[in-house]
Amino acid sequence: MTVQGSTTTARLTNCISHHNKYNGVFASDGAVVDLMGEGTSMHDNERYGLLNDMSHGNKRQNICRAGGTVQQKDSKK
Repeated sequence: MTVQGSTTTARLTNCISHHNKYNGVFASDGAVVDLMGEGTSMHDNERYGLLNDMSHGNKRQNICRAGGTVQQKDSKK
């Protein structure tokens, strides 16, 4: 999923994104992605995942920031 633009906000709850050809979730150009829920996981994507404690096994880095914000909310992790 790609979220782009300074007026764009996405809120994902218990979202699992895996085995994608590109990124798990990608925020750019001032976009904001709020991740909520203990069930949120990004793994085994061809490029990037997301955040350290909910992202693993991706071909490139687990974290990629390109001018956007991805923030984890309300998690016990």
